[in-house]
Amino acid sequence: MNAKATDYKEEIKSRVGDTLQNVQQKVGETTKAATEATDRYVRENPWRMIGMVAIVACAFGYLLGSLRD
Repeated sequence: MNAKATDYKEEIKSRVGDTLQNVQQKVGETTKAATEATDRYVRENPWRMIGMVAIVACAFGYLLGSLRD
């Protein structure tokens, strides 16, 4: 009985390890694709991105300033 439990435990451990590797690979691929798309967009639209960052920074500064009072 103990040998069966050990075999089952090892099988589950192997399956979990395989699943984790698959998930890590998919997340890595998705992250790389998103990073490449973002980089391409920023390089094609630098002034638009500068404007967006400026707006977000102003909004963040306004919020921090209003919390201070």
